[in-house]
Amino acid sequence: MAQLPLAALDGHSDGLIALTGGPAGTVGRFLGDGQDDAAEASLQRLKSLFPGRLYIELMRHGLPAEARIEERLVDLAYAHDLPLVATNEAFFADRAMFAGA
Repeated sequence: MAQLPLAALDGHSDGLIALTGGPAGTVGRFLGDGQDDAAEASLQRLKSLFPGRLYIELMRHGLPAEARIEERLVDLAYAHDLPLVATNEAFFADRAMFAGA
């Protein structure tokens, strides 16, 4: 997986939307570590990069990390007037299971 530092998006995010990344995103990781202030700062940074195009991402794969942060993600969404989006990662046991293969 390729990653891009947020600073590289300064002035280059027009036309893009962003999801917070569930428990693996910066906001979710900070919440999971009990660093609510850092999660808030990370969310503010994302909001500044993606004005009107940032979504709080919720995932429910049955993982403890997801359940632990979900309520606080919802609270952040309401506090910042950000939409919620439910996502789910798809995994395939082998390539033949993927319809596009």
